[in-house]
Amino acid sequence: MLLDQEQVFAALGAALEVIFVVDGSPDASLRILLEKKTSKLLPKESKIIELSRNFGQVPALIAGLETSKGDCSICYSADMQDPPELFLEMFNLFVQKNEIVLAIRASRRDSFFRNFTSRIGYSILRRKVPTIPKGGFDFFLLGSSARNSLLIRSGSRRFIQGDILNLGFDPRFIEYNRTAREKGKSAYTFAKRLETFVDAFYDSSDLPIKVTTRLGFAIAVSGFLSAIYLLIVYFKGESPFNGFTALVTSILILGGIQLMVLGVIGEYIYRIYDITRNRPKHIIKDIF
Repeated sequence: MLLDQEQVFAALGAALEVIFVVDGSPDASLRILLEKKTSKLLPKESKIIELSRNFGQVPALIAGLETSKGDCSICYSADMQDPPELFLEMFNLFVQKNEIVLAIRASRRDSFFRNFTSRIGYSILRRKVPTIPKGGFDFFLLGSSARNSLLIRSGSRRFIQGDILNLGFDPRFIEYNRTAREKGKSAYTFAKRLETFVDAFYDSSDLPIKVTTRLGFAIAVSGFLSAIYLLIVYFKGESPFNGFTALVTSILILGGIQLMVLGVIGEYIYRIYDITRNRPKHIIKDIF
């Protein structure tokens, strides 16, 4: 497939550079890729990047984009669920002066649970980034200007889809139907998907801070009104509560809310800390 694409791009007067990023994969991906390159089954201008360990989807993607030196870069998942035939359509749109081209999923042949959770996740993210397509996107083209603008952004716990859309450049969209995975098993478990969503949510939204602030204000008002009520009934010689049940319940509720608020603040502080310590987003072990 890649050799066919190389021939087509050559006919258009463009060179095709293929970059594979092996993100600490425990399987035989690296060995197979090296065998393909030795057997000349990969395009001439191809590189295989081996990271020192598993850094995650976003750092691996950044590693590939940093290595890419072409006029445009197309990011493509190795599970082959996205049609590679769109390469040429995306490239043609780039030639027409479109700096960002996004291939968006009109439908996807994944499990019901995966589709259901993805719809929920993207519907929440769309409240703060309304330009995100309903099905999201992982298959996209960036021109050199957009690529360089994306790479200067800091932080490794990023919502890269939101970063791309915030670049501007008036992105173009191509719809396609995502097919089922034919070979292999995805290592992108629900826990990893949930972690990615949490990173995306905190990176793109200040909603948790606003919710906790308003919740704190509402509790303060409720406490003030309750104090007035208790003073009134006290001077009347009445007691609205008997025993310690109400007191213990109030302490537990307020303590739980305080811990929740501290957790939300901690999430934002950790992301600030992650940026300020300026650790490398990825470490390249070798390039073949």
